[in-house]
Amino acid sequence: MAAVLLLWTAACADEPGVGMKSDVDGNKPVMVLCRYRRAGHCYSGGEGQVGEEEAITSRTMLFTYPSYPDGEMASAKCVFDEAGYGYVYTKVETKEPLMWKDIYVQDKEKNLVEAVYLDNLYNYPVQKEELNPGFDGKTDNRRYLQTDNFRMMYFGPQDPPVADDTLGNQFKRMIAPLGTPAAEEADIIWGKLENVGFGTTLQFRLEHKMTAVGFSFHSEVGELQQVLKGNKIRVWVDYLRIWMETPGFEGKESTEGNQAFSRMKGEIYQDGQPGAGYSQKNVFWVKDSLLQPDETNTVFSTPVWVLPPDRSQFRVFGHRPELFIDLGKDKVFHGLFPETMDWWRYDDNKHEWVEYKNVPLNSGPDTSLPLM
Repeated sequence: MAAVLLLWTAACADEPGVGMKSDVDGNKPVMVLCRYRRAGHCYSGGEGQVGEEEAITSRTMLFTYPSYPDGEMASAKCVFDEAGYGYVYTKVETKEPLMWKDIYVQDKEKNLVEAVYLDNLYNYPVQKEELNPGFDGKTDNRRYLQTDNFRMMYFGPQDPPVADDTLGNQFKRMIAPLGTPAAEEADIIWGKLENVGFGTTLQFRLEHKMTAVGFSFHSEVGELQQVLKGNKIRVWVDYLRIWMETPGFEGKESTEGNQAFSRMKGEIYQDGQPGAGYSQKNVFWVKDSLLQPDETNTVFSTPVWVLPPDRSQFRVFGHRPELFIDLGKDKVFHGLFPETMDWWRYDDNKHEWVEYKNVPLNSGPDTSLPLM
């Protein structure tokens, strides 16, 4: 039997993509075009597919820009139609467009805007920071009650609450099955354009900031081949970080901004010692359900889930995630990862899948099961 961790971390790098300068002036609306790459996957041996690059269509995004007259950052919703044209509205309800005259020009000699941003976190627009009057760095460690959602943001409490949440629903669970409505927010896509020509059509290429993980299983043992086809399969992971925030670091500030995501830098902030207390058990990929067979009916896969790419959880001093596969009939397999299964990453520069780890998954202290 073998397990393969499907880890997609390839990101299409944004290019300085602005359109040709036209005769538009400050009284013309801002227009946006955008492309991104859908999540890909890889199986053992490096076979798989790369997510195809495609235009954003029929979707709402958030456009962030330095506003006139002083360059203060502001946000406006960008609504893409079926043809892929993005219309930026200061008021979506009345379709009041954002005009170029509303954007601050830093380099007036060259008529350039310093930077503009696009992402899918439209529920978290740029806002005014609110300092915490009770902050003392000891009993209350929150420097801000409300962050600006530009230098740094955090995502608030889990709503609706989940009964077994390790952190008591203090923080939003940023995990969802790929391709579902919930994943449209959990799968953060972000892009930035610098030194933008005033009045140009803005052409973004967005990067995925999260990880997509799924599992595939195969066995040469006839009995296991049959139970893999069962309809009561359970696949879950223990000791997994599923939140963007780190407890005790909410609202803390560095010189460049942090907790828990920086729209300015496009970076996920990670700090603190993760440990067992800051991770979640019983995170199910499949629960009393079927695995999906491939065309040969010999390899069986879970859905792919989006979750934070928390590198800190793999530190040697912390609890590493542990995968469990319950096939019923007293057949439960488990192992720590990433060390105990194939882990591949797509290398955008080499245009190929690159193996990162390759160690057997085991079913007990004395049994190793060969990988595919």
